[in-house]
Amino acid sequence: MDPEKITSAELKMLTLQTQKVGESRPVYLFYVDDDSWHESELNFNNRPIYYLNSNASTLVGNSGNWYSWNVADIVKHKAGSKVSMAIVQKDFYYNRMEEFTFYSKDAANTQNIPYLAIQYGALPQTINQGEVNELVSTDSLL
Repeated sequence: MDPEKITSAELKMLTLQTQKVGESRPVYLFYVDDDSWHESELNFNNRPIYYLNSNASTLVGNSGNWYSWNVADIVKHKAGSKVSMAIVQKDFYYNRMEEFTFYSKDAANTQNIPYLAIQYGALPQTINQGEVNELVSTDSLL
């Protein structure tokens, strides 16, 4: 698959719960070099190191909504190899608990699993977790 023919690529994730102060808050997506981590084992102290420049951001508001990040540049650049990304909430109110929880690839209901939607040429193509063979492996995407 020719990465130059990719016209769009979006990571889509469903919020399980949100706890925020005020309006919708930006949640950032960063490319991560290290793909050896497992999402079920992550915490603040062992989180993967990510680049300082965000690759994408989106405003996240209420629970139960799907949100998407434009990841076309990452997918084009890493075509044919694994892609590992981290979502980060950087902006928060001091001394206030804010939290955004998203469903992961381990969600019991498969309709809640995050996915990568790629439009290649004029035809939309949706790629689900674990079904990628050629363009991008999403094994350590989330």
